[in-house]
Amino acid sequence: TNDANFYGFNANSWWDINVYKQTVDYWRPADETNDLGPNTNGYYPKPYLSLEDRKNKEISTRYMQDASYLRLKSVTLGYTLPSYILKNTGVGNARIYISGENLLTFTKLTGLMDPEGLSTLNTGYGIGKMHPLRKVYAIGLNITF
Repeated sequence: TNDANFYGFNANSWWDINVYKQTVDYWRPADETNDLGPNTNGYYPKPYLSLEDRKNKEISTRYMQDASYLRLKSVTLGYTLPSYILKNTGVGNARIYISGENLLTFTKLTGLMDPEGLSTLNTGYGIGKMHPLRKVYAIGLNITF
């Protein structure tokens, strides 16, 4: 994939350069003196910030990843109050519930990509390039009078 998120500092253009926790895992020599220190076992290649410099952009299988996944997308747990509790309240039915979305994802794919986003069309902004899915929780009460 040509995904700018995946290349981190070695993106296609200045607009695509991303700095995430995962993308600072790039090769740095043993004598590196910056705040990040040396990293001779870095996953990503040494960054070249010149847009004209296309080093480290050769086609390679180095970054191929298994995009299979298992996801718990949505769960709702509820409890309907028994009618004998509601008998003298004027309420016909009451149900309490809690629900959650995007609760768990099991994948070996880098945290910079969502496995579901990989199947979308490449719009020029990169395959799978998207914000991480947010977990959503809800608590509710359904009442019928």
